[in-house]
Amino acid sequence: DVLSVSPLAGNCALLRSLLTADSMTMARLVYAPVNPVVPPPFETEPNYTEFWLEHRIWIRAVEKRGELNNGATMQESSVRSILAQCSLERVCRILRPIGYELIHVEHL
Repeated sequence: DVLSVSPLAGNCALLRSLLTADSMTMARLVYAPVNPVVPPPFETEPNYTEFWLEHRIWIRAVEKRGELNNGATMQESSVRSILAQCSLERVCRILRPIGYELIHVEHL
């Protein structure tokens, strides 16, 4: 009954593919990460694949410098993943036509 999308996945593309008519996924509640920096009514839908490719390059550079297990690096990696998510307005625009409505926003 619950679909939870990881912040390590591109939420907009994933929501579309999991919740469209061709999909077998049926959820009563959708828990999706959003970019907290872009407030409604502004909309953004970053290309998560492009982000991930750039992020991999960044991670490899950090690893080469021997800073991968550094707490600050892990924190920056988490922040980068969240900022690569769609805005709240965009998620709502994707979900409204397929019968979902916003009931709660959880701040990180």
